[in-house]
Amino acid sequence: MEGGEAKRSRDEAVRAWRELTGGPEVRDHARPTLVAISGGADSSALLISLASAEGAKIVAAYIGHGLRSADEDRADVEAVTSLCERLGVPMIERHIRVDRSENLESSAREERYRALEQIAVSQGCRYVATGHHSGDQLETMLMALTRGAGLAGLVGMVPSRDLGQGVRLIRPMLGLDRVACEQICNAYGYGPRHDPTNDDLSRRRAWLRAVVAPIIENTPGLGSRLSTTSRLLRDAQEVVAMRVEALVDRAEVSPGSVSIPVGLLEGETGLVVGGVLRRLACTISPEGSDQRGWKHLRPIIAAIQSGDGLERRFDLCGMSVHVVDKHIVIRRSPIAKEL
Repeated sequence: MEGGEAKRSRDEAVRAWRELTGGPEVRDHARPTLVAISGGADSSALLISLASAEGAKIVAAYIGHGLRSADEDRADVEAVTSLCERLGVPMIERHIRVDRSENLESSAREERYRALEQIAVSQGCRYVATGHHSGDQLETMLMALTRGAGLAGLVGMVPSRDLGQGVRLIRPMLGLDRVACEQICNAYGYGPRHDPTNDDLSRRRAWLRAVVAPIIENTPGLGSRLSTTSRLLRDAQEVVAMRVEALVDRAEVSPGSVSIPVGLLEGETGLVVGGVLRRLACTISPEGSDQRGWKHLRPIIAAIQSGDGLERRFDLCGMSVHVVDKHIVIRRSPIAKEL
């Protein structure tokens, strides 16, 4: 028998799913959704919840990354297959190759979302739903905080965003915590799979999850509080982005370089100036844009805001930034061209 707490959590997941897929005016059959499932408590709880929506078209997708042993992958697939059969939900299994020469977690995430987008299109699903919950949101925001991220990073995971080809990524579980996910699974009689990589405390996210997050997760209403903070940060980021775009529009672009008057930026906040520099650098080359952080931007921002009129040159991760004759000129550095 389903417990009261589990039913309330399941109903909350369904309510959030409906809100993210068009609101109450849309019938459930018109919200075709692909659920990304690993066999763990969060994604399994999401699938169990959405499968309870009568008439809804729900498809499950298991993405194998090949990062764990074949036995572990096989056990995950068997558990997911069994759960999908019980729920009467079709399941698609897909295995991807992850570039181990790059940032492993980032590369795996990108390939996973690419695969999910392709499966969603092939299955006629307009939405891809993931089981990220409030604990995952907390970890993401803490990760951003520990690496000194700006507003865009501190925002955390957004409830909904575009994946491409008319498919949207949604996260209906952000208002629920880890315990709620486990309760939903337990009430259904499903034993979630455990990912042993989460036990490796040498990984920063795993350490935050095991040591720091438990202290904060006991905060009453954490999910809604994080959602509020994330929404406020998104609003602040949007204000900054609008100002950045207005200034970028006044830049002069020529083959191989871009320039903007120093006077336009001298009175702006460091956040805006940094945003303008990153955007202008991307017009020359988007390569390395994720490496142009505040460590590299800070001395350039200080020179611009000083108003002393001195000529200066800086390297911005393969880009040359030249402050001269009351202009900021950005072009590829000679070294980057040779590479």
